[in-house]
Amino acid sequence: MRRKIVFFYNDTPQKQLLESIKKYINKKKFTTSFSQNFKKKVDIGVYAHDADKLHQINANISIITLGGMDQGKLFWPNFWLKENWSKFDFGILPGNNWIKMWKNSSWFIYSRPKIAILKIGWPKSQQIKLNQNKKKIEKPTILYAPCFETDQKQLDVVNAIKNKNYNLFVKHLPWDDLDGKIKFKDIKQNISIANIKSKNILKKNIKIINPKKNIMEYYSKVDLLITDESSVMYEALLFNLPTLVCSDWPMRTNNKNKPRKVKLDKSISKITNKKNLSFSIDQCFKNLNRLKLNSIKKKQYHFSSIDKSASNFNLFLENYCEKKKILFQVKPKFKINLIRSFYEILKKKIQ
Repeated sequence: MRRKIVFFYNDTPQKQLLESIKKYINKKKFTTSFSQNFKKKVDIGVYAHDADKLHQINANISIITLGGMDQGKLFWPNFWLKENWSKFDFGILPGNNWIKMWKNSSWFIYSRPKIAILKIGWPKSQQIKLNQNKKKIEKPTILYAPCFETDQKQLDVVNAIKNKNYNLFVKHLPWDDLDGKIKFKDIKQNISIANIKSKNILKKNIKIINPKKNIMEYYSKVDLLITDESSVMYEALLFNLPTLVCSDWPMRTNNKNKPRKVKLDKSISKITNKKNLSFSIDQCFKNLNRLKLNSIKKKQYHFSSIDKSASNFNLFLENYCEKKKILFQVKPKFKINLIRSFYEILKKKIQ
């Protein structure tokens, strides 16, 4: 009898991530389905949603994976201060950087799933072969893909290239879950306004990508990524794609709140500011080969099992369900420290 796997998702990006796992599940041994009913009782449940928003886990075997490579970035290195993974049986991590953060946080009770942390890889990375042979656009092409569209960031990019011979692809998040439609209504409105103005300025040199499309289809078609602090900067490494970020771009989730500074990762991004954005774009295109070499070096640090990450998930599940054998297990660096853990939990609640 085949075991039943249910992939739980809350929005389109989460579903796309889980679909990359589903493609490599052994159909002779497992059946698969998707659900947005997080209270549903299931045999094997796979989750990509924020753990703290999941109040009830009704799976005989529960597996949690990151929804994005930069998830909980403001809490790094102890991401588990933000999300409690201790209510799941297994947790999946994508590569050496995340493994290092987990080991250094393994004293924290919420970082420890009931059974094990697994170094399986980033499931979406196995799609590279499906997209890497896509024909590039002949004209130098930029992909602009921010986390939150506020404070006219898109127009900063548009105005920086309006008198240059570049193409621009624009890819926003869909914000199509119920919470997103309400909480991020300012963002959705900003996107609509920015797209109209951008088309008027760049005419035929701009392509607005359907927000529900999988961004993995576009990394190989462009030469440079521009973002604020979105996880796309990490996924771009898979395609040796350089990233440019403006250090003085504000970050906020609406048009009213006081913005914070953008969270920079200088190890994988070239940093500029709004004043020098146009010049920096030109410099990136002049030095593409050098920037690509840096992306290649960093790729192995952030991603493991690039060509078999989704297959690894199936391999783990087969071995665990049939033999109770745990593949890809990572050993913690520390014993759980309950006193320190409860102190950090209390401190977070007070804050």
